[in-house]
Amino acid sequence: MEPQKINNILPEVVEKIEQKKEEVKKEKQTFAITKKENNIPMEQNCLELGLILNTSSEEQKTGVAKRKLGNGKYVSIEATRTGELCRREDITTLLACFMLLQHSGKRKGNSFETTYYQISKILDGAGGFQYKDIQKSLGRLQENNVETNFWWDNTSGKRIIQEKFHFLTRISDREQKVVKISFDEEIAKSMEIGYVKFLKKRELSDILKIKSYHAKALILLFIKRFGGSSFIPEYKVDTILEYLGVKNRYDKLPIKKKNFNIKRTIIPAVQEAANFLGFSVTYNDTGEKDVKGNIIPDPKGQEKIRFYKEQEYLFAETTKSGAKENSLTPEERNLLEKKQKELEESIEKTNKNS
Repeated sequence: MEPQKINNILPEVVEKIEQKKEEVKKEKQTFAITKKENNIPMEQNCLELGLILNTSSEEQKTGVAKRKLGNGKYVSIEATRTGELCRREDITTLLACFMLLQHSGKRKGNSFETTYYQISKILDGAGGFQYKDIQKSLGRLQENNVETNFWWDNTSGKRIIQEKFHFLTRISDREQKVVKISFDEEIAKSMEIGYVKFLKKRELSDILKIKSYHAKALILLFIKRFGGSSFIPEYKVDTILEYLGVKNRYDKLPIKKKNFNIKRTIIPAVQEAANFLGFSVTYNDTGEKDVKGNIIPDPKGQEKIRFYKEQEYLFAETTKSGAKENSLTPEERNLLEKKQKELEESIEKTNKNS
C-alpha cells in the first residue's frame, strides 16, 4: 500500500482503537462495585423514593401520586395519558429486577436479559405473578414519569431536582419469552459512582415475601435512612402517614376511627419494618383518653414512634411499666440512666439535623 494511503488510514484506525478502549473501560466501570457472592447492590435513591410506588386505589384513579419528604422535599409520579399509575406490587417487581441485574448471565451495563419465568420464580414468595401481570408491572415502571427534588447526587454531594425519569427503560421481549430490561440512565449513573447499599440475597428474598406493602415500602426507606448504623430514630405518626400517602385520607376520619386505623394498620407495618432491621418500636400516644378509655390522638399529630435496639427497648419498657426504682440494682440503675441519657442526646441530635 502506498505510504500516502497508509497515512490517511492510520488516524482513522487509531481513533477506532481508542473508541474501543473507551467502550471497554466504560463497561468495566459500569456499576463499579465490589461483587460479593449473594450480595445485591441496591441504588439508594430507589430505596428512598420507592415510597411513591406504594399508591392507593384513589391515586390510581387520578393517575397521579405525591409524597412529602419533609422540608419542602417531595417525590411524585404520574401515569401517561393512556397508561396506568404504578401499583404497590411494582415495588416487588423493581426489587426482582435488581436481583436479576446482579445475577443475570446476560448482563451488559445497566441492561440484562431474563425470562418471565425467571421473574415469576423470584416473585413466587410474594404471591406469584402471572406472565401478563409481570408484563404490565414492567410496563408501568417504564412508562410512569417520576419527579423529585430529593435525588442525591453522589458526585456533588447535594440533593438535586430530577425531572421525569423512569425506574426502568427500554423493555423489549421476543415471542413473550426472553425480555430485555434496562434501568434508567440516572439510576445507572448513580450505581456506577457507588451510591448503593448491599443486601444479602436472602434478605432481599425475605422482603419479597412480606405481604404488607406498607411494611415493604418502609423497610426500603429505613434501610436507606439508618440500616446498619447505630442511629436511633424517632418519627411523628403524621410523618409516617405522609410517607405512606394516607395522611389526607386519615385526616378526614373521625379521631377515634383514625386512631383505630393507625393502631390496626400503620403501627404493625412500622413494627414489621423495624424488626427486619433489628429494631423494636414503642408508640407513644400523647392524646387524652375519652370516657371509654380510648386514646384521642393529639390533633397536631405529635404522637411519636420511637425505635430502639433490643437492649434499649427493654429499658424503655421497664420504665414505661412503672417498675419501682428499688427493684433495680445500683449497677442496673446506673446503666439505665446512661442509656436514657444516650437516647435523649441521640434524639435531640436527630431533631437538630432534620
